[in-house]
Amino acid sequence: MDISFLEKLIKIIDKSTLSSFELEEKDLHIKIERNITSSVSPAAVPVVQIDTAADSNGNGDNGAGNDAEYVYVKSPMVGIYYSLSSIGKTDIPIGNRIEKGMVVCAIEAMKLINEIESDVEGELVEVLVQHGDSVEFGQNLFKLKKV
Repeated sequence: MDISFLEKLIKIIDKSTLSSFELEEKDLHIKIERNITSSVSPAAVPVVQIDTAADSNGNGDNGAGNDAEYVYVKSPMVGIYYSLSSIGKTDIPIGNRIEKGMVVCAIEAMKLINEIESDVEGELVEVLVQHGDSVEFGQNLFKLKKV
């Protein structure tokens, strides 16, 4: 078999969406496998409102009327959510006060663990995600009552 044939074959497979390819001839067996991770183009990603003031006052159609008394700690990145206890720290109990700059959780992104600090303050009412959940940029992680 000619080496230029193999090079052309590899280029064709590389440009395709195939995850594996196998060719068998008389005395030749070629198998090519690769991992393809799906990626979302930025145009396809939904826009998330991250302004806490707009979140608390902007959605009046839900009928709750009391959403203005809450603020949310939001995810600053896409990744996997880790509770504080999973990174060797003490979890924050419901009812405790969270201050600006306080580490509230960690998010793994690209094999790096990033400690996430709160950009708002208030009394912890609810943890909105669970350890190991995938989180999106701007997703609400914690619900806090304004104090």
